[in-house]
Amino acid sequence: MGKRLMIKLLICCLLVTSCLYYTTPASCEDISGKALVHNLGDDTDTDPTPEPSPAQGQDPDPSVDPDPSPDPDPSIDPDPDPDPDPSAEPSQDPDQDDDDDDDDSNDDDEPIATWDYDSDSDTISFSVSGSGVIPDNPSLYDHSEQPDWAKHHKKVKKVVINDGVTYIGAGAFYNFTAVESITMPDSVKKIGPWAFRDCYSLKKIVLSPNITSIGDCAFYGCAALKHIELPAKLKRVSSFSYCIDLTEISFPDSIKTMEHELLTSCLFLKRVKLPKNLKKIKRYDFSNCFRLKKLEIPSSVESVCMSAFAGIGLKTIDLPKNIKTIKNGDLGRKVFEPTKIQLPTVNLRQIILRSKKIKTIQKNSFSGLAPDVVIRVPKDRLKKYKKMLYASGMSKDNKVKPIVK
Repeated sequence: MGKRLMIKLLICCLLVTSCLYYTTPASCEDISGKALVHNLGDDTDTDPTPEPSPAQGQDPDPSVDPDPSPDPDPSIDPDPDPDPDPSAEPSQDPDQDDDDDDDDSNDDDEPIATWDYDSDSDTISFSVSGSGVIPDNPSLYDHSEQPDWAKHHKKVKKVVINDGVTYIGAGAFYNFTAVESITMPDSVKKIGPWAFRDCYSLKKIVLSPNITSIGDCAFYGCAALKHIELPAKLKRVSSFSYCIDLTEISFPDSIKTMEHELLTSCLFLKRVKLPKNLKKIKRYDFSNCFRLKKLEIPSSVESVCMSAFAGIGLKTIDLPKNIKTIKNGDLGRKVFEPTKIQLPTVNLRQIILRSKKIKTIQKNSFSGLAPDVVIRVPKDRLKKYKKMLYASGMSKDNKVKPIVK
């Protein structure tokens, strides 16, 4: 136990600054696009660096040459993720799915739940007559007053949400640092963005089986959470980044939309099951999950950001047969090159590209790999893919070989 705690403390010290680096404004917006700001007394944070606009983050128009010098291969995207303009306004997340039209906000006409705080048991409870909501925390959107119950955010150990509550508001329990357990009824259908963000003492939560949407960053930074069972009706799910103690997670096949940075820096994560109809592996999805042992990417995936695998614990990254686009996902930097906030990818020995449909490989997507990492490709694509990989910036020390059946 002492060794586990020591590892956590050391690595947390290394990674704590990466919250601002990884968490872009798109991660911290609600579905209506209102930028969230931190405003909880002394526990304030700075707003993260703005993300590039869709025009910056999108693949360049093939009819336009983005670089005056000729590219050695037209299948290589020379500058996929330019550094963001710090003066740019926050924009729509380029990883957001086109069909993501879920609204995480509550109905303003819904009755507001009343609350009560029991100081003897450090329990806060919410009740409503009929049906109603726990409202959004307005201080997340501007600098207005936070809700009255938030004044107990450093004391509450238990949250009890009683029957009739249908929606848990954005930032409702953001930075409730002492809370250890949360109980909610089957009436809850939606959880807003940042609802439980940075509840880093949270150990137990049982979700309503009727939840269909979990807003962005709702469980981000719940460091002590070891297990969470996601409801079978869930269609949209948020990031679980920095849930350090999480050991395994299974995403139901009902999910249509997943937030990027899905499991970034879940340091004790070992097993992940993804939904069978997933289309994209997004940026930083599994980065720094250095204990990860099992990850099966469904055959439905067509696009992958290689930054999802930086610092991962897998020995083999097996990319399925329908991949069409390989993106960098790290603002054009060398994906596998360690930094102050990026762990080295020490266990990786091979990357298997099973698809015969790959059209583009963005610049530096395979750069920074250890020299003994082998890329395996279909035999009849060996020459083509080898050219694409080396032209994208991959080191010649990394060999490209045919897949061994």
